Amino acid sequence: MATIFSRKDRVREEPRTFSIEAGNGGSSRPREEGRPREVSPPLVEQCPDPSWTKRKNGRITTFSNGKVTFNMVAVQGGEFMMGMDVDHSAFGHGSYPELKAHRVILSDFSIGETPVTQALWLEVMKYNHSYFQESCYFDGDLQRPVENVTADECLVFMLRLGEMTGETFSLPTEAQWEYAARGGRFDHGYIYSGGNDPLTVGWFKDNSLDHQERCVTQRVKMKAPNELGIYDMSGNVSEWCRDMYDFTYYSNSKMRNPCALYNADNFRIIRGGDYRSERMEITLRFRRYNHGMSHNAGIGFRLGIDSHPE
Repeated sequence: MATIFSRKDRVREEPRTFSIEAGNGGSSRPREEGRPREVSPPLVEQCPDPSWTKRKNGRITTFSNGKVTFNMVAVQGGEFMMGMDVDHSAFGHGSYPELKAHRVILSDFSIGETPVTQALWLEVMKYNHSYFQESCYFDGDLQRPVENVTADECLVFMLRLGEMTGETFSLPTEAQWEYAARGGRFDHGYIYSGGNDPLTVGWFKDNSLDHQERCVTQRVKMKAPNELGIYDMSGNVSEWCRDMYDFTYYSNSKMRNPCALYNADNFRIIRGGDYRSERMEITLRFRRYNHGMSHNAGIGFRLGIDSHPE
C-alpha cells in the first residue's frame, strides 16, 4: 500500500521572523530578518571632460580621471554657535578676534575630504609652485597639500576644474569651514577637528619635523578624521576661506549662510593653522587673515560646493 506524505511531512520549513520597518509617510511594513537590505549601487556620471567621472556613494562624491582622484563630503546643514566670548588677547592673539559668539544657520553644502593636493593642482594647472615639493625636500610626494598659492590662483583653479567636471566649486565660507571642522550635526565638542589630542588629529610645530628637524607639511590623510570623515582641518596648512576679513563681522554678520564679501585691502580669512603653528592656533575657533595675493608655504585651500542658491 502506498504511503501518502503530506507537504508538511515532506518539507520542513524554518520559521521566518519579521521586524517592522518604517516606510514613507510614517507607515510601517514587515522586513524579513536575515536578508540584507538592498543597497543602491553608486551613481556614475560622465563629466564634460570625458576623461573625468563623478561617482556618488552615500555622502561621498568621488571625482577621478584615472590619474588623480578627490572626494567631496556632503554636509547636512544646521545651526551652531560660532566664535566665543573669551578674549584671546591674553594669549597674544587679540588681533585675530574670535569675538563674539553668535548663532549661525547653514544650508547643506559639500566640502573637500582633504586640502587640495599637489597632485590635483598639477593635473589641473600644469605647474606646481609649492615650497614643499621634490626640488626642495627630495621625496616628490604629491599627496602633500598644495601651498604657496594665492587666493586668486585658487579661483582660477576652481574654474578650470569646474569646466572639466561640470561642478561649481568655490572656497568654503568661514562658517562652512568651521561647521565642517566641528563635525556638523555629529559635533562632539572637541577642541581640535576630530578630537582633543592634537597629536592624533593634526600637524603642528610639535610633530611636523622631518629628519633634519625642520617643520614641513605632511601627506594628507595621515591623521585621524573628524566626525564627518574629513581630514587635516587642524594644522598641516592653513586654508583660504571665501570670506574677506572684517574686524567687526562676528558682531554684525547675518545669521543664515553668512559670508563677509568686502575688504578694501584684500585681506582674506584663513583657518586651521599650519605645520608651524602652536597648539592653540590649530583649534576649531582660531582665525587669522592674510592678503589675498600672498604666497605662503603655510597656506593652501580646500574645495567647497554650495547646495543653496545664495
